[in-house]
Amino acid sequence: MEVELQLGRLFESLEVPNAANENDRVFAAIPIPGYESHRLGKTGSRLPALLLTTNKVDKPPKPHPVVLENLAVEYEVNCRITQAPRVVEERTFTVIQCTAVEPYLHSYFLMIATPLMMMLGPEPTLSKVATLIDGFIEIFRALLLPPKKSVQGLWGELFLIARSSNPRMLVGCWHVTPEDRYDFSLGGFRIEVKTAIGRIRQHQFSLEQLYPPTGTQVIIASILMERAGGGTSLEALITKVKESVQEKPELWMHFDRVLALSLGNSFRAALDERFDYELAMESLAFYDPAVVPKLSPEVPIGVSHVHFRSDLSNAVRLTTDEVSRRAKLFQAMQSN
Repeated sequence: MEVELQLGRLFESLEVPNAANENDRVFAAIPIPGYESHRLGKTGSRLPALLLTTNKVDKPPKPHPVVLENLAVEYEVNCRITQAPRVVEERTFTVIQCTAVEPYLHSYFLMIATPLMMMLGPEPTLSKVATLIDGFIEIFRALLLPPKKSVQGLWGELFLIARSSNPRMLVGCWHVTPEDRYDFSLGGFRIEVKTAIGRIRQHQFSLEQLYPPTGTQVIIASILMERAGGGTSLEALITKVKESVQEKPELWMHFDRVLALSLGNSFRAALDERFDYELAMESLAFYDPAVVPKLSPEVPIGVSHVHFRSDLSNAVRLTTDEVSRRAKLFQAMQSN
């Protein structure tokens, strides 16, 4: 099992280095447990940084620096590591630095750094570093964008993953972007999660969701929800799902990416949104698209992106056996 990286705790333990110039690449730093060739650093402005060692056998052209609003990347630059009052190490690193002043972004930077380190390994090539940093940048950049999914909808998807018998499978099949037509896809099988506040099972559908392509099987997972002060928070569901993928860094990184793209700049506020877990469990029901009230697929020429609300209160549910017989993806939805 991979060593769990307590980067937040290690970062807090670092002293603030003395730098003559704000632009000097001077850090207080410590080897990262399990990945001692890399360093966790702190700048003179108390900002977190990752200092990555690369395999010098691989010498592709050095990528250009990246400067974003809250993140900066420099490849293969000379750095000095200090432990007051002296320099103890001077060598070349690729530096990923969080430049945001908000402490919660420091915590987020360190959180998504963990699967990055696991994927990099002890001495990655510069090409591998550049490729994985691109994914890291995409996640961090998404935090500046407007949210693409409601907290209610995301809570429902995470609820389905967290209660499933195979959460790793569902995370691996989770949509690449929040705009995908279905929430989970594996081969010819799809799962679409629908949530509704209150006790009436009414959901918003697109016409295309209810008329899937030939050869594709779809199940609608319907969940009734209520906000509850003492309910289960979005953060609690995130933590539970992460426990299931912490030994699979690719899944972990995919999970973090979808979260960031879904919540965008509402990420921090969304974490404490709470819903009634027991009601969600009690109300969870599965439906075949064929039983959902819907419009005809024959729409007038020039009409597209048709959306409508359907009431499933009188629709016939799929039984547990009917769900399980269809495919492994659907079996994974069953509670463990």
